[in-house]
Amino acid sequence: MTVDVRCLPYMPLHIERLRRSKAWLRCKRRPELAFYLMNLWMRAWHEVPAGSIEADDDVLADAAMCSPEAWERIKGDVLQGWEERDGRWHHHVVTELAAEGLEKVEASRRRTEAARQARSQQRAVSATSNATSSVTENVTERVADDVTGSKEKKKGREEVSDAAASDAGEIQPEVETTPRLQPASVSMSPSPAIRSHADDFARFWQAYPHKVGKQDAEKAFISVMKRGAVPLDQMLAALDRYVRTKPPDRSWCNPGTWLRQGRWDDEPGTDPAPRGPIPPAPPGSSGPSHRLAAVADWVRESTGGGPAPEDPEGLRFDDRAAGHRDGDVLPLGPAPRARFTG
Repeated sequence: MTVDVRCLPYMPLHIERLRRSKAWLRCKRRPELAFYLMNLWMRAWHEVPAGSIEADDDVLADAAMCSPEAWERIKGDVLQGWEERDGRWHHHVVTELAAEGLEKVEASRRRTEAARQARSQQRAVSATSNATSSVTENVTERVADDVTGSKEKKKGREEVSDAAASDAGEIQPEVETTPRLQPASVSMSPSPAIRSHADDFARFWQAYPHKVGKQDAEKAFISVMKRGAVPLDQMLAALDRYVRTKPPDRSWCNPGTWLRQGRWDDEPGTDPAPRGPIPPAPPGSSGPSHRLAAVADWVRESTGGGPAPEDPEGLRFDDRAAGHRDGDVLPLGPAPRARFTG
């Protein structure tokens, strides 16, 4: 078989095999031989048959890319490993690699052809299946038409028979033997549980004073009712307690938040009695020291303490002694250390 690998633009190179060959050993001694050897191998790769070159010195010199004079000197070393037969020089390694490459090409072609045939068979099967389906549909339609026609003919004969019997006064009441299926009625009204939750939420919403976020509150309310977290009456009682005890300076809780946080269990404490206003300064008194003394007395009385103790040692701050007048701003600094004796 003639090996033709001109379809392959590359030639494999076995590096270790080449480096261990005698030809490469000669190239190590005479590096220019490697240039001529590679040129001959590449030329032989795309010849037919692959791995051979015509046995002519001019052709060989041209393939090696050297002058005819140089070819005469080197051809003995360059052509070692080549074999001359049938008027051509053959290199057994190049021929072997070309045969392997050709086998890979043929295997690839066989795989491609097998895939093409498989696709063709698949298309043929699909076409046959479509044709079978079409024939089956036609036969089914014909059979259905025949059956329908037979039924219509039978019905016509029955109608003629009934008409004849009616004329003769012998018509019998028709007895229906096949039960008729009544269409199921689909109720679009909400379930009783949903209606009950909606009614209960309406009561809750009416009682809640801060009406914001109604949809969110309804979702939270239905969730609480489904869980059975608290009876409705208990929730409404807790809501009434929340409305009555909420301090006036506090903001209303949103109804959805009130429900999600389970605020019906809240037990708020009572605030202490509010303190009275700061008493005014005594008549005839003036200055910051008198005002501070009045504030101290007010704090003691508000916290349940007794009146301010006497100051026999004169430890109260006298702003006049420091040179201050009424209305002056006292400088900030450490408070004087005072000792009160009871």
